[in-house]
Formats: sequence, C-alpha cells, structure tokens
Amino acid sequence: MLFRKSQTLLVSLAATSQLVVAQSIINTDVVIIGGGSSGTYAAIQLTDQGKNVVVVEKQSDLGGHAETYTDPATNGKINVGVQAFHNTPIVTTYATRLGVTMAPISYDTPGLNSSTVNIATAQYLNDPTANPNLQAALGKYIQLYLTNYAYLNTGVYLPNPVPADLLMSFGDFAKKHEIEPVVFFFNLFTQGWDISKVPTVYALVTVNLSLLNSIATNTLLGTTDTNDLYTSAASILGSKVLYNADIVLVQRGNTDVTVKVRQGLSFKIIKAKKLLMAAPPTLDNLLGWDLTLQELKLFSKLKGVGYYAAVVSNPSFPDNTSFRNAVPSNVNQFNLAGLPGIFSISNTDFPGKVRTVTYGTQVFLPKELVAPVVLNDINNFLRKAGFGNGRTEILDWHSHGPYNLQVSANDIKNGYYAELFGLQGQKSTFWTGAAWRAQDSSMLWEFTQGLIGSIISGL
Repeated sequence: MLFRKSQTLLVSLAATSQLVVAQSIINTDVVIIGGGSSGTYAAIQLTDQGKNVVVVEKQSDLGGHAETYTDPATNGKINVGVQAFHNTPIVTTYATRLGVTMAPISYDTPGLNSSTVNIATAQYLNDPTANPNLQAALGKYIQLYLTNYAYLNTGVYLPNPVPADLLMSFGDFAKKHEIEPVVFFFNLFTQGWDISKVPTVYALVTVNLSLLNSIATNTLLGTTDTNDLYTSAASILGSKVLYNADIVLVQRGNTDVTVKVRQGLSFKIIKAKKLLMAAPPTLDNLLGWDLTLQELKLFSKLKGVGYYAAVVSNPSFPDNTSFRNAVPSNVNQFNLAGLPGIFSISNTDFPGKVRTVTYGTQVFLPKELVAPVVLNDINNFLRKAGFGNGRTEILDWHSHGPYNLQVSANDIKNGYYAELFGLQGQKSTFWTGAAWRAQDSSMLWEFTQGLIGSIISGL
C-alpha cells in the first residue's frame, strides 16, 4: 500500500513538473515588452501596418499608469493616473482610431474653493500662479526656447558640448534668466519631482512648446475614463497580448530575438525579428536580458523618484475644497514644498467627502511604506486647519514609480544621451518610454511614432 501511494505521488509530481515546463512557441515580427502608453501605441500602429506583434504585459490589463477609480455609490469615475493629453494631431488621430472621444478639460468648477496652503503647518498662502509677472516670464521662457533650445521640443537630443545652461538646476536657470514665476507653475504640470532642482534639460524637455500651447489655449484634452483607450486597444489586439506575463529570458541577435515568458505555470517562447522595449529600463525590469556592458552601464545610472496617487475619504474634509501644497517664499524662493510631501488634495463630486491626493518622494519606495505617511500628513493638516479629527481612509492607492527617470548633470555633460540614443536598433532592439522622452503620454506617442519606420524596415 505504501508503495502504491508513493507511486501515485511520483506520477502526480511528474505531471505537475510537465505542466510547469510546458511551453509553446510563438513566431511574430515584433515582440513588445510593456503594454503601457508607449507599448500599446506601438502595437496598434504596427498592427495597422500589417505587422504581427506580441505584447508582453506583466499586469492583467493594458495602460500602465492609466488607473481609474470607480465610485461604488454613483458609478462615477476619476482618472487617478493619466489625466490630460496635448491637443495635437497625433493625440486626436490615435483617439479617433480607438473610438474614444476627447474634449478640452475644464479646470473651472463653479463653487469650488481652491486654496494654496502649507500642508505641514496649515498656513494659507497667496496663490503663486496669480503672480502678475507670470505671463511675462512665460513669454520670455518661450522666446528662450525658440531661440536656443528648439531641438529639445521633440526629445533629449543634445549638441556636443552640452550648453552649460542645460546642466544647471532649473531653479538657477530661472534666476539667471529672470523667469522665476514659471517654476511653481511648471511644477503643477510635472508633479513627481521638485522641478527647481533637476537639470534644466529635463524641465525644457517636459514643459515643451506643445504642452505650453495646450495650456495657453485651454485645450488640454481628456476623457471621462482614460482606460477607455486601453480597453479599446485590448479589443483590437486580442490574443496578441500576453497578460500577467513575466520575462524569464531575452536573447538578441543581429536579425532575430528570442523572449521566454512565464504565465502562471506555463512558459511561452516568442521568436521575433525585432524587439521593442517599452517598459522602464530599470535593472529590475531587465533581469534575464543578455545586456551588453554598455547597456548595463547606461541603465544602471538611471534613478527615479516616487510618485503616488490616492483616492481618500475623511468626514472632516470641508465641502467643495481643493488644496495645493506650497511654502512661504522665505522658506523656498519658488514656493515649492519639496519632497517628500503632498502635491495636492483635490475635490471630487462623489459623496462621502472623497478627495484625490498626489504625493512625491525623493527616492522610489514601495507604496505600502508611503501610505501611512500620507494618511498622517492629511490627518495632521485637517486637525491643524481646524476642520476636525476625522480619520482618513484610502479608497484607491497607486504607485507610479520609479518616476521621471534621470541621470546626473555630470553624466549628461559627458554624453549620456548620445550613448542612450545610440542603442536604437542595436541587437535588433528598439527602446521607447519616459526615459527617452518624458513622463507624458502625448510625448511618448510622438516619440514612439518616430521609431515605427525603423522598426518596420526590413521586416
């Protein structure tokens, strides 16, 4: 009897072992790693041009940071992640292709009391964006851009030597060119860092002429649910997307690529002619890759901050109020509260005193470590402001990091981006995503579109 039980157990283990190692082979033109903004866009464009693609996505859906919260009481939706898009042909054409209607976003909500306040002390401050010199500073910034840095409007394409102004902090750049009022204003659109402290090149690449034009004309575009874009894309791509898939191995040659992925207990071998990496090129995301020494050197230098978005409720929130975090000018010339800290607490129309909150940290941390700090900061603010002692509850909580990947000014000076862009096409591999452009879907679609011709060439 014991022998039979042992024999049965061995047969069972053997069957399980076969299940674990079971694998199928998929042949395709292009394998795309990452089904976020860039990867999904590339998959649709390549499919529309008759190319076969396979998208490897570690999440259970497409969209990356395009998270949406649905209120259980009203079924209303809030875009917790990606919220706005530039009013450009590439954006409107893509939205039309996916059957999603976009419209200009209105930031004027009747009856809303929007205040600038030091969250840490509950001290109310004058709104820095009401500075009478802001419009003149914006005009000067645009003129500087057009005259000296137009090549940055489409990416981090730098001359050699890199101009010294691009290497100094954006705060110092603003002071040198007497455009200080733009710093706080820009940080509203580039949340996730303290823009005054990053090398100026990153500020110019992110706050480019396309973004400024959409802001100036009040034509930033949005949709009720950003995930509609990705739901539509998923329906078009169908089985071409491998969800909940982890990379096991990536081997690249001059004319072919092999990617091994695991989905649960099964493995798939993808044999492709070319690879497009659309996920952040962090070393964690590149485990199992046959990285060259140059790739390893470049990607190990990238560092990102932590950026988090939450939906919270607290009975002590005052009605119809939003709060923008700032500090007095004698604490910080640009009124920036700095990191770590809350960027904003924004009103919603949902019942139950529901608000959205954005928060940043100087280094990327797991969201579980950040959540208690955010809750404590909100509770302390409400108490110090005299609104009450209600406890804040997190309804939805997302990490968008590592965010705004960047390198040091010294690395930029020494030709980092020339080397980074030089990787395109090597070992049958192309690269896209925020590390090559900016943390902005509209810009990422534009950058990715520029790669499509090279990816298709030779297929």
